[in-house]
Amino acid sequence: MNLYVKVGIMVAASTLLLSIIGGMLFDTVEAGERGIGIEYGKVNPNLYKEGFHVHSPIMDIHRFSVRQVTRNIKVNITTGDLQEVKASIAITYRVPDDSVINIYTNYSGDAWSNLVMPRTLEAVQSATGHYKAGELITKREEVKDKAKQLLEVSLGGLVDVTEIAITNTQFDKSYQQAIRDKQVASENVQKAKHRLEEARLNAEAARVAGTAITEKPMLLKQRELEIEMEKAKRWKGNVPQSVTVIGNDKHIIYGINK
Repeated sequence: MNLYVKVGIMVAASTLLLSIIGGMLFDTVEAGERGIGIEYGKVNPNLYKEGFHVHSPIMDIHRFSVRQVTRNIKVNITTGDLQEVKASIAITYRVPDDSVINIYTNYSGDAWSNLVMPRTLEAVQSATGHYKAGELITKREEVKDKAKQLLEVSLGGLVDVTEIAITNTQFDKSYQQAIRDKQVASENVQKAKHRLEEARLNAEAARVAGTAITEKPMLLKQRELEIEMEKAKRWKGNVPQSVTVIGNDKHIIYGINK
């Protein structure tokens, strides 16, 4: 083979190689994204991870985020005791690589609107239906864990749920008024019990003092003398309006008011 033939072959091969390379496209998939190849309307089963990629000109690369995100939604829920409650739900989640193609194909590529959000609403309603309205506050962590468990089962591993938070719980006005009325009633009961106990103790003290004076006639005279002496000690130009003397005889307390 002479030199001209060799040169011709090399030129043809180089031209063919440059044509092939020239027809290729270059794409970069950013961190936190995955690339999905589409050829003639069909999804390529091979996922493009972050980095530099070369692909044929007939393929389009669609970006899909796999970053962890937190979404917030407002919900109206009904509790186990049939109370209407408004609340805010914050959910933190991410789509694992194994689910990207599935979600892109079967959920129009929108994991939040077509998958996570509707199933979160179902899970929260199902969870709160097992509790009374007041328990949404007193058992907040338990309710949250129950909702997260139900959501994970519903999603079937398509999405990784990191956290669910139920906040800004607002009860119906009639329920709030019923709670306030109950608190007032409870406070009134406690006050009545206190007054009753105070009256009982006063009556017992009076009974003990009366019994002591009846049994010891000289005790009354003795107490009167002690009071007069106490008045004299404290006198500053005005007679005290009341004096209380603590006796040494069986701890009897005797008081005179003027």
